[in-house]
Amino acid sequence: MDNQKVNADIGLKLKDSLKAQTENLEKQMAEFRQMAKGVKQTAINHSQPINSTLNELTQQVSAIREYAA
Repeated sequence: MDNQKVNADIGLKLKDSLKAQTENLEKQMAEFRQMAKGVKQTAINHSQPINSTLNELTQQVSAIREYAA
């Protein structure tokens, strides 16, 4: 009987340990998702000025081509 109790205790400790590890992993994944979301938003915000500049340059090149033609 003592052996069964020891095995049951080990099983419970292992189960608790796995549960704790799973919860920790889920927390880390949530943090990672939040960071990725922030990085994505930052990239979008910083790409807008570049897009504006590219559009402006495209218009200037078109005007130069028209003038040259």
